[in-house]
Amino acid sequence: MIELLGIDNVMFHVGDLETAIPFYESCGFVLKFRVDEKQMALFDIGPEGPGLVISTDEGSPGGRLWVEVRNADETRQALLAGGTASTRIETATGVTCEISDPFGNRIGFADYSKRRELARR
Repeated sequence: MIELLGIDNVMFHVGDLETAIPFYESCGFVLKFRVDEKQMALFDIGPEGPGLVISTDEGSPGGRLWVEVRNADETRQALLAGGTASTRIETATGVTCEISDPFGNRIGFADYSKRRELARR
């Protein structure tokens, strides 16, 4: 059984950051930081810490939802054992295993193994 701890990040592809950032700010999202070399920005969603990531280089019109798990590698093994293909991604904060639904949306199962102080307790 995979235990989901909460939303990690929601990721949307946008055509242009300079247009997208003011739009999301006007909807109440608070810009946390930009990474211009990656053409991405992260907005806070409330006080908890998950965020909305917008990027021009995601390449997929489908959305991405990442949820936090205790151990992404164990989650990946459970998914593989159940017949679901996944991709392992090293991130700055830990590991994520990502799967695709039949419609092109991607779901990531992320841990904070590299930055445990950021993980949910």
